[in-house]
Amino acid sequence: MNKSEIEKLFLQAQECNKKELFSKSLELLEKIILIDPEFPDIYTEFGNAYFGLNRFEEAVESYKLSCRINPNSIEEYIRLGIAYHKLHDHEKAIEAYRAAIKCNSAAPAPYYNLARLYDELGRFTEAIDAYKQTIVLDPAMPDAHYYLGIVYRKQQKYGEAIKTLKKAFTLNPDDAIVQNAIAHIYIEQGNYQKAIETLREAIKIKPDYASAYFNLGNAYNTVGNMQEAILSYQSAIHYKPDYADAYNNLGTVYDECGKLKEALAAYEKAVYYDPNNPQQYDNIGLIYGKQGKYKHAIKAHKHALEIDPHCFLSRYNLGCTYSDCGMHKEAISEYMIALKINPEDSDSWFNLGYSYYQLGEYEEAIMAYQHTLSLTPDEAEIYGNLGFCYFHSKRFDDAITAFIRVAEIDANYPDSEMVYTLALSYHAANNPTAAKEQYNILLEIDKKRARNLASIITRK
Repeated sequence: MNKSEIEKLFLQAQECNKKELFSKSLELLEKIILIDPEFPDIYTEFGNAYFGLNRFEEAVESYKLSCRINPNSIEEYIRLGIAYHKLHDHEKAIEAYRAAIKCNSAAPAPYYNLARLYDELGRFTEAIDAYKQTIVLDPAMPDAHYYLGIVYRKQQKYGEAIKTLKKAFTLNPDDAIVQNAIAHIYIEQGNYQKAIETLREAIKIKPDYASAYFNLGNAYNTVGNMQEAILSYQSAIHYKPDYADAYNNLGTVYDECGKLKEALAAYEKAVYYDPNNPQQYDNIGLIYGKQGKYKHAIKAHKHALEIDPHCFLSRYNLGCTYSDCGMHKEAISEYMIALKINPEDSDSWFNLGYSYYQLGEYEEAIMAYQHTLSLTPDEAEIYGNLGFCYFHSKRFDDAITAFIRVAEIDANYPDSEMVYTLALSYHAANNPTAAKEQYNILLEIDKKRARNLASIITRK
């Protein structure tokens, strides 16, 4: 085979790589290398073919050979860096990009690739430096400005982020993604009106931009404009029919509007497109719970736990569902597991106390409520429930103290059941004067219960 024929084969191999016919390219390259192992650029094309086949270790070896043959080529070192990146050998990737910079410190591409890698690794200070150097060398590169702005956003440097992203948009005014990113920052800042305006601008640029409609729905939902939120999520779904997050948030809005049937349908769509997300099943379970369909709710929450047995929220929701349908032993079991995952969750401790109370296990309930108070002091409802537990445990002085604390905290006191129980506590503690005072209060708010109380405290 003469030189002309070898060159023709090489061009065919290059064309195969461009067309993503990587296996065919390798066949052609193997023929060439048997005849001429020193053929120019052959190892680059080997690397490209291996890379296209996700054979990254072989791609690395090919690119390394190419770098030895072309030690001053920044392109070869960049290819090598990208291949190392695919192998998650990040330090070797950084070395390759640094070698490319050493070849030509005036080239922006190695700095940009280095910045993207630092960004991915969460090494934001180094990423910022590399993005800035990229911009010094190529001020008109919109992607460098865009990703620099995103790093600033990750650091919550919102002013610098918006300024940098606006520069990216100036360089490429047809890029709706930049406007979407700016709007996302406005949402994080709580400037929802500005976010809505910016997202509307993004949609003008790209009318089928599903992500912009999704964020628009989030903004409208936050400001309480449920109708516009629904329309926005529906538009997101129209342009991206498998948009699970949009279905999920649409379901949330329907739920908040009391449209449980529509919410359930939306959540079921979310599950269809994202079946491995426990949150979707939890949401279905919550809707079934609100509909009183507790068996279906329990099944949904259990499905969520099959996906992620360590999901705190799924455990908590399953416990609540058991409690709602009177299965307090099962509820206690789930709350106990939930508290192993998140021992500082006051709601779980509170609900654990409630289930113990419902089972008449007052000492355990008292311990749970006391733990709740250690996490959230000065909550009237906790003191109230604690008071009832003390009363049923015949710890009347403690009950009186707890109920008095409720009255000190809660401006809406008195509650008739609490006044009734406080009066009985005073009566049991041999304080008839205080019991009579509570009777007089009860007489104003619940005459039927007051009559019942009178028959007890006046009994000889």
